[in-house]
Amino acid sequence: MKKLTLCCLVLLFPLNLNAFEIQQGVSSPSHRIRCSAPLKKSAKRIPWEVRIFKKRYNDWVLNKILKKIVFCGKLVRGPYAWMRGTYVEGNVATLWVEIDKKDDTQAILHHEMSSILLHSLPRHTKYRFKQKWKQYSNRGYNIDHDNHGYVVKPLLQRDGFLYDYCLTSFENDFNFIASFHLTSWLKRKLVKASKTHYRIKSKYDLMLTLYKDQKWIPKKRKKHFWE
Repeated sequence: MKKLTLCCLVLLFPLNLNAFEIQQGVSSPSHRIRCSAPLKKSAKRIPWEVRIFKKRYNDWVLNKILKKIVFCGKLVRGPYAWMRGTYVEGNVATLWVEIDKKDDTQAILHHEMSSILLHSLPRHTKYRFKQKWKQYSNRGYNIDHDNHGYVVKPLLQRDGFLYDYCLTSFENDFNFIASFHLTSWLKRKLVKASKTHYRIKSKYDLMLTLYKDQKWIPKKRKKHFWE
């Protein structure tokens, strides 16, 4: 009887089957990454944030590509204290993400994950995709572009960029489109911009096609009560 009860409990409350590790406050000196532990109040949200994040992707993607997510109270990489997320590539990747009272954890997770997915492509596939993408960028990228604001600028969006930070690089431009699509409360902003500006719509279409062709995301996804 005890064995039967235990089996029932296991079925009712499944074990943590994450293919990747979840850690808090772990730094990586070799990559110049400093990560402090998140506050207890923020740390309580981690299981919930991970659960939502996982639902956006097909299981094989997370099993094959992602090794670890590290949540931080404060994240610094080298001289950059402003960043909210970063990643380290390898055979399997690690993401570092700040988690605090701001409601942007999902956006950061998808932003960094989109970089990992982009770099997982074969070189020729990535090159062709980048060339197609740049056709809809009416300005050149500049890594020194010094404006990280989130102000909607019609002329900037007309030229194919959601926000100023997208001008810093092709990768950051791609990150924004992907993370806005995969983050429920930001998706409407991307859809609104894509309805007005054909260059943003074209980038959005390219991103969706890539994610679906590579089978990174489910073909159809049920909405949940929190969306």
